[in-house]
Amino acid sequence: ISLIPLIFLNSWALVLLSVTVISVNGFFIIPYYYSGKRVVKNVATISVKVMLANVEYRNQHYDKLIQSVKSTSPDILILQELTDDWWENVQSLKADYPFVEAEPQERGSGLAMLSRYPIESSEILNRHEATRPSIFCKINLNGTFLSLLTIHPPTPMSRAKFANRNK
Repeated sequence: ISLIPLIFLNSWALVLLSVTVISVNGFFIIPYYYSGKRVVKNVATISVKVMLANVEYRNQHYDKLIQSVKSTSPDILILQELTDDWWENVQSLKADYPFVEAEPQERGSGLAMLSRYPIESSEILNRHEATRPSIFCKINLNGTFLSLLTIHPPTPMSRAKFANRNK
């Protein structure tokens, strides 16, 4: 689309530059679309309801979250900004979500993933320069596996936080 105005403006140098850039990018991208390895199997559709709730760590309305989860009834629940107090006050959710990976932390850095389905494997990822953990889980949906990664990057309020978030 960007080539059309350049052609009408007789900007042949920019047209040549654009075609070169498009060609180089296409060289790397096109194989992903035309790899020839596409095999479509007869796959059943699986519906999974995921709820992500940022509880806002200073908030103390634990009952409102529990009520929201019960009314929404997700299959997988992800909690962000999970503190020890929050984790202690939402333990009743584990009755409906017996498969849990949690890493509560103070000041809005904690996370939890709760599931009705078995968590086959999980890993809490703490990069050495990260201030917040991430959780990666492989969940067994009756023989079909779903990989979920939940992160809550820091707000980019400084150059260091901006660079850390982008990494």
